Amino acid sequence: MSYGRTPFKGRNRKETFRNMLSRSPEFAGNRCALTDLIECLLAKDPARRLGSAAMMWLSGHELSEKTCVSRS
Repeated sequence: MSYGRTPFKGRNRKETFRNMLSRSPEFAGNRCALTDLIECLLAKDPARRLGSAAMMWLSGHELSEKTCVSRS
């Protein structure tokens, strides 16, 4: 987790699962290469989700040079 909680956090397990199925992930704090990657991996539409072409995308993305993971 790049910012300390899951992107679909609900008040309980049922709400968390509902959020996973119906909502886009919510990211706290500043956007960075890591949040871009997570958003692409969690896309609801399979056609937009990172798949076998991920290596091509990653090779040209700043994530391959630096990552914005906070250790707090």
